[in-house]
Amino acid sequence: MAESPANEPPATQVRSSVTQRVRPIAAPGTASAAPAAQGAGRVATLRVPSVRTPKAGATCASARGLSALDLPSATGSSRERLSTWIGLLAGAPLRGREAGTADARRAASLLARRFAQLGFAASHDDGYCVNYRQSDLEDQNVVALHPPKDASCGWVVLGAHYDALGTDARGVLYPGADDNASGTAVMLEVARRIREGDLAPKVGVAFVAFGGEEKDLAGSRAFVRAPAVPLSQVQLMINVDMAGRKPAGYPIVGYEVYGKNMPRVGHQVRMAAAASKVRAVPAQLGDRSDSASFAPHVPTVFFCTMVHADYHEATDLPARVDLDQTERVLGLVSALLQQLPCEKRP
Repeated sequence: MAESPANEPPATQVRSSVTQRVRPIAAPGTASAAPAAQGAGRVATLRVPSVRTPKAGATCASARGLSALDLPSATGSSRERLSTWIGLLAGAPLRGREAGTADARRAASLLARRFAQLGFAASHDDGYCVNYRQSDLEDQNVVALHPPKDASCGWVVLGAHYDALGTDARGVLYPGADDNASGTAVMLEVARRIREGDLAPKVGVAFVAFGGEEKDLAGSRAFVRAPAVPLSQVQLMINVDMAGRKPAGYPIVGYEVYGKNMPRVGHQVRMAAAASKVRAVPAQLGDRSDSASFAPHVPTVFFCTMVHADYHEATDLPARVDLDQTERVLGLVSALLQQLPCEKRP
């Protein structure tokens, strides 16, 4: 989760004092809310997203020539996979995966290779990585698509940011294990469950590992300007940001519903919580995560287990992630996807 401004306290507990709301971002084909969105109307005529099988070996063009990390073993329990991915993403070799750096490109390439290993479609011929530029930042999102069985059904964007804070001028590493290797690991495990048949959602799912969340939500803003799935076909955006700590020691998951159709989405979350036997608690989480980029356009739900003493510190380490809590978030997100109805889209 991105840092709050100096005059805004972070969401430290359920029903916190964070009140700042979403800054609008223009959807494709609408009036631009910022100069960076100009020209977005070129993609407004899309009806059905194109899905492609990337060329063999296609990962991230921006990562070519960089040393690659080995993919972890494909075997093991969900808990073991969650732990492995959190440790890998927050490990020293990726140096905090700060957006715009070679470390972030290597992390993106690793995620792209995992989506390729699972056999998901990509939205671009060049592979899963979608480059973007915002001001002086050049970075990439990683996008994989699982189309609905019925092409008239809507899509869900399941997103988690994979970037963290990198290293500081003294060389201190900020590993970002909870924020947000944990959420990225949840997204990857949901993807595996779908691909292997453990989950069978009626909706299509666009998996998006956002870059640049820690830099003013750059990756999600770029996605909204040029979406791989037209926003008119998106019935829900699910954001998982920080899934590895118990809020104030309680085994609960905080969530905030925002955007369109809030009562309906809130009901769907409560039904998923009952099905997964997870206690989900409404919270005011603010607008400092990627769901804020989508909220002016589509319904959103933001899952978070709240900030803590290690938030944005060098002590946000894999060993401090509570895997029981991460499994709760995984169960809740899985149940929500499983129960979502097919909403017919034009």
